[in-house]
Amino acid sequence: MLRIRTEKNDGNGTKKETRLGKVEVGRLQHLLVSQSGEILQCFIDGKLVTEVKNFSVDCSRWDPSFKLILSDEIGGGRDWRGQLEGIQISGGSTSKTDAKARYEFTKKRMGNRSGIDRVVVSEKLLEATKTPTREEMGPYQRALVENVYEVQKIVSGKIPKMEGNNVIVDRQWAVMDGRELEQSKHRKPGFVTELSLELIGGHPELEGEFLSSDHERFGPPVLFDVNSKLR
Repeated sequence: MLRIRTEKNDGNGTKKETRLGKVEVGRLQHLLVSQSGEILQCFIDGKLVTEVKNFSVDCSRWDPSFKLILSDEIGGGRDWRGQLEGIQISGGSTSKTDAKARYEFTKKRMGNRSGIDRVVVSEKLLEATKTPTREEMGPYQRALVENVYEVQKIVSGKIPKMEGNNVIVDRQWAVMDGRELEQSKHRKPGFVTELSLELIGGHPELEGEFLSSDHERFGPPVLFDVNSKLR
């Protein structure tokens, strides 16, 4: 979605938001948005997927305090759990030929990147880290916790370097936008659940997040519960 705050809509630009295209889960995509006159175009992977005519924007009273927001709302609330790279803003319109050339260049630059291997497991909670308080979190608005699980069954995929006792450490969201997540309240020892996990090394975007951990298990592999914020 694209929103532009102008004199003719509300302060968040929601009265004239434009659907650009579909973002697919687990796949790299190249997104290019171009406006020429009153025509807005969106290209995904070099192909035109959206064209909006009579798209007129009056920015004559644009305020320097206005912000460019990518993926989320100011203050949170609509977090998009993905990664952005190579953002560029430039003047001038883009032709179909140029859009395809830009996509091919980006694809070559990024190389043979692949998705992160995912494993689905049935597991029992052994040790639970308590949800951090607002005082402990300080200025942070969201927090991860590390919980220790015993793998009961691997439904699909595989877990590298798992010890013989089938113990793993899951990094899971506990607080989002300043509020404790409902599922975090129910994580008690003995709780059995099925989770989709990915190795934490594949999620560098989590390195700057607040993390709380009460356990002393340093040998088991650490994985990220990819759906912990959604349930």
